[in-house]
Order: sequence, then C-alpha cells, then structure tokens
Amino acid sequence: MASDRRKLRDLTTIAEISLKLTSELEPESLFYLIVFYASVLLEADKAVLWVVDPETNEHKVKAVHGYENDQEMLNQVYMGSFNAEWGEEEAPFTVVRPQARAKLPFLNPGCEYEALVAPVLGKREAIGAIIVEDKLSGEPFSSYDGEILHLLAAHAGIAIENARLYQEQDRLVKLRTRDLEAERNKSEQLLLNILPDEVYRELKERGRVTPKRHDSVTILFADFVDFTAHAEKISPEELIDDLEASYALFDEIVEARGLEKLKTIGDSYMCAGGLTVLNKNHAMDCVQAGLEMVESIKAIKQARQALGINSWDVRVGIHTGPVVAGVIGQTKFTYDVWGEAVNLASRMEANGIPNKVNISEATYLQVKDQFQCDPRGMIRLKGIGKAQMYLVKAFKGQKCG
Repeated sequence: MASDRRKLRDLTTIAEISLKLTSELEPESLFYLIVFYASVLLEADKAVLWVVDPETNEHKVKAVHGYENDQEMLNQVYMGSFNAEWGEEEAPFTVVRPQARAKLPFLNPGCEYEALVAPVLGKREAIGAIIVEDKLSGEPFSSYDGEILHLLAAHAGIAIENARLYQEQDRLVKLRTRDLEAERNKSEQLLLNILPDEVYRELKERGRVTPKRHDSVTILFADFVDFTAHAEKISPEELIDDLEASYALFDEIVEARGLEKLKTIGDSYMCAGGLTVLNKNHAMDCVQAGLEMVESIKAIKQARQALGINSWDVRVGIHTGPVVAGVIGQTKFTYDVWGEAVNLASRMEANGIPNKVNISEATYLQVKDQFQCDPRGMIRLKGIGKAQMYLVKAFKGQKCG
C-alpha cells in the first residue's frame, strides 16, 4: 500500500499537471503532454493515448511515448491486446495482457498487473483511454498505480473537452471574422464604386469629407434622345437592359479617360474631369470621352436597326468651370458637385444636337488646338441668357465623320 506521504505527493503532482493540461489548448500538444505525464507518474517505459474522433466516432491513436513508431504501437497494443469496452459496471480502469483479445478484467485491490488502461471520460461518455506498459523498474503495476492513472485520465478528459471547446469556438470566431471581413470588403467596394479613391480614404480615416472648391473642372452630361417615347414601346426589363448596356460602355470610356463618374438620373449620365486627379487636360479628356460615347451609341443603334429593333440617339453637353465637390448623406453617401458650371454643362446637353458633342466657349478655349469645332453662335439658355456654343467634329488630324 502507498504511504500517506506518497499519496499527498502524488495528488499534489496531479493537481500541478492538471493546471498544465487545462492551459494547453492545442490538441496535438495536449495529447503529447498526457502520454508524457502518464509515463512519468507511473514510471512506465511506454504510454499510449487513443481518442474517439468526435466527427467520425472512430478510435484514433493520438500520441505515444516509448514506442519506436505508431505502427508498432498499433500492432502491439491497440489492435492486438486492447478491447475498448468498459462494461456495464463502468470500472475506472482495466488490465491489458498481450494475449487478451476479449473483454478485459477489472483491477482488484492488492493485485499486480503487466499493463494498465484508464478510460478518459468526457461529460457524457468515454472519449478515449490512456495505456501504460513496462514499468521502468521491471516490477508489475499495482492497484494504486491504477488509481493514479485513473486520476490522471479524469483530468485529461477535462483538458481534452476544454481544448475541443476552445478549438470549436476559435473555428466559429474565425468563420465569423471571415464573414465580417467579406462583408466589410463588400461595403468598401460599394463605396469605392460611388466615391473617388481619395474621397473614400478621407471618409474612412476621418469619418467625414471636407468639401473642396475646384477652380477648373470639366463637367459632361449625356442624355438619350426621345427616351420617354422609346420606354413606352418596350417592357421595363428591356428598358433596363438597354440602359445597362449603354451605361456599361460609358463607364468603360470614363474609366479609360481617367474621369470620375458622378451619377445617373434616369437616362442622364454625368461625369467630370479634374476633380480628384491633378490633370490639366481634363477638358480634352472629357471631349474625347464625349465623342467616344456618341460613337458607341451609334454602333448600338446600327446593330439594333439591322435586327429591326428601335434604338435611341444621345446628346452630349460639356462645360468647364469652377465647382464645389463633397459628400452628402449619413448612411447612403453621394459624391456630387455644385455650382454654376454644373448648370451650364446641363444646358449644353439640353441645347445640343443628337449624336453630337456640344461644348461651351470655356471648354472650347481649352480644346480648340486639339479638336475641330464648328461654332453655333450665341444661343439663349433658359434662366441664364445667351451663350456661345460649339459642336465638336473630330480630333485634329482625324478625318471628320
């Protein structure tokens, strides 16, 4: 029988081991610690831990100590000599003999054994077992050794359940974090689609955007001719598809020219140059974009007419002048520009000619050396008065179409 002094020492040691086991949350490291402490406590040359996989319910060897390799352990201990059945009595430990293949006998006080097995118990059932063999002293294991192994197995069960719970919580947290990251990226991408890059960065860093005055910005409006009459002849689905096809081409042109798309209102498309990127050629970029928009709509119309389908024309109006730019809205942000230049650009479009680019004198003065333009004379604008306008024909050096 073990002395009271030894029992107190062993209980203290097991308590210390328990703290180390429960603090280890990485399963593979925990499994190794369990077999290591089992071999130390029982002064055993060999120790094995097998655990029931919670997903497959299969018995799997998780850690070994003192065996040359896992296969040898599987052949000698697990597959050959151990039968994982605890019996109705739920005995805390059983004996392993190399010859044993049937149900194993339970330990009896005062007996000596060649090897020991202790079930590792979870909250509801056995989740594994610790096996020790070959005492270093060459002596057999005692029933007291079995009690010590049983105590260690009890603490091992708590530690394994704790590690599994942590791993599951960690998995859920990572999954939730991944989902939140995906939603955040989606939200950021949506904002980037409606806000210029530098405006988005300022909004993200400061939570607000300071309005800015720009002395020279070129505003472009494009509007489809007879849109209402066309819309009445087709289904809503067809109308949206037609608008989407046209606006998709406009978006490509605007991006290629380094312009900033501001918004679409019904059949009206608005963009600008010189807002967020320092570019002295913003007027030329807008005029070139306007010509490309006209050509893209003419190509669509020609293709549709060949199929006997009606299509629309487009008017483009452009003006260059000072504006104030900023972001409005608390939950739904909108980047926009304000000023007389915006009104004049809109009037250039409204007083334009189908499939032509109509520009103001301010824009003409910026692009006259690059583009062939025909003056239209002074034209009265509603609410503004008379203004000089020009129709852009083509880039200089290019044949006019």
